[in-house]
Order: sequence, then structure tokens, then C-alpha cells
Amino acid sequence: MCKKCLFGLCLLIGFMGFSQEKVNAETPLILKKLFYQNTLIVDDYTVKFSEVITDSRCPKGVTCVWAGEVVFELVINENGKLISTETFKIPPTSYTIEERKALFIDGELKLYLYNVLPFPEAEKQTEKTAYYIQFSGVN
Repeated sequence: MCKKCLFGLCLLIGFMGFSQEKVNAETPLILKKLFYQNTLIVDDYTVKFSEVITDSRCPKGVTCVWAGEVVFELVINENGKLISTETFKIPPTSYTIEERKALFIDGELKLYLYNVLPFPEAEKQTEKTAYYIQFSGVN
């Protein structure tokens, strides 16, 4: 009797293994960092994280009426010549991939901008040099 139960159990497990659906896994999103006052080379351009204009996001551990936002500036140069200064606002709440911020240079999409970190903390001043932008390339 025990041999029949063991055989039936092995048979059941074998059938369960073959009945699983095949699901294609999505490629994970890899975010890179651009630190405050640092420069990134994108094609023939340089992109500099030049300024954190305001950071009014509600600090961790605090209850706020308004969630706030972080406003920052990117300076774009081509061959050392200033071509554009772009200002972006990013809310502290999660947003969908369709709502992510994008950097266009000369009408071409170059970068997706996701977040500015670190997030403010109650009773702690964040030094500007600690800030960085999380971004990904287009491809």
C-alpha cells in the first residue's frame, strides 16, 4: 500500500511540474545615479546636475497637508557650449512609467528621470552635495 501511495505521489508531482505556465520575465529596470554638480555624457552632449532649486517634499516621519515636490536644474552643453538649461519638478509620490520625466535634447529623447534622493528627514538638513538623480537611458 505504501509503495502505491509513494508512486502516486511521485506521479502527481511529475504532472504538476509539467503543467506550469511559461511566463516571460521582464528585463529589470536598472537606474543610474547622477550626483549633484556632476556631469554625464549623452551622445555628443554633457548633462550637468547643476542645482536643487527647492525641495519641499514632506520629510519622513512627519504628517503634511501637501506632499510637496523637488525642483532641480540640468544644464546641457554641446562641445563646451551652453545650449539649454532645463528645470524639472518631481513629486514625492509614486508615479507610473508613462508619467516619468524625460530629457529631450534637440527634440530627441535622451534620458528618463525617475527621482531625486535622498528624501528629506525631519529635523535633519540635507546637504546639497548629498543629492543625486536616478535616471535610465532610453534603450
